[in-house]
Amino acid sequence: YYWKKAKKVAAMSQADRQKMLEIEPGLDVDIVPNGVDVDYFNKTVVSKRENGTILFVGNFNWLQNREAVEILVNQVWPLIKAKLPKVKLWIVGRNPSEKIKSLANEDIIVSDDLDDIRVAYQKSTLLLAPIFGGGGTRYKILEAMASGLPVVTTHIGIEGIGASNGVHALVSDNISELGKLAVDTISQKSSAQKIAKAAKKLVDDNFAWTKISSKLEEIYEQTANKK
Repeated sequence: YYWKKAKKVAAMSQADRQKMLEIEPGLDVDIVPNGVDVDYFNKTVVSKRENGTILFVGNFNWLQNREAVEILVNQVWPLIKAKLPKVKLWIVGRNPSEKIKSLANEDIIVSDDLDDIRVAYQKSTLLLAPIFGGGGTRYKILEAMASGLPVVTTHIGIEGIGASNGVHALVSDNISELGKLAVDTISQKSSAQKIAKAAKKLVDDNFAWTKISSKLEEIYEQTANKK
C-alpha cells in the first residue's frame, strides 16, 4: 500500500529488491545498502590477534542470530574441535538468552557487555556466521571485513554484499563444509590474509558511509524533481 504511494522506494540489497518486485511488479526500487564506518574499524585498539579464536557476532533479539548460534555450537563447532582441539569460540552480542549464556564453558566464551566491538574483531582469527535466515545485509559481516578479519559464512549470510566465494569470503550452505572452511582458514594463514585483504577493499570501495550517502543524496534529488 505505501510502496505504491511513494515516488521512490529503496531496498538494502538486490535480493530484497527482487522480492519487492515479485510482490509489486513495476515498482521503482533503488538499492541503498547498509554501510560501515571504515575509518573507525581501521583503527587498532588491541596489540595483536590471538591464534585459534573463532568469532560469532550478532544481536540476539533477531531470530536469525539465535538460530545461527544453535547451528554453530551444536553442528559446526564439534567438527572444528575434532581437527583443532585448542581453538576457542567467542560469541559476542547484545541480549543473549539464558540458553545462549549457558553455552559458556572452558572452550566457549559468551560476551554481552563488550564496550568496543573492534576488540572482538581484532583478537579473533575469523568470523564464522552460519546464517540461514534471509533479509537485508549483515552489519557484522561488513564490520568484520572492514576490520581485516576473514569471513566464513553461508550464501544467505553474505547476501546483498556482492562478495565472491573464494575471493572475498569462504561460503557454503553445507554444515560439514563450513567446519572444513573454518579449519582451513585457521591453518592456512596466507590464504586467509589474501581473502581478508580483498574483502576489506570490497567494503572500502562499496560500503563506506561516504559512498552510500552520495547514493542516497542522488535518490533524494531525483525524488524531489520527480513529478
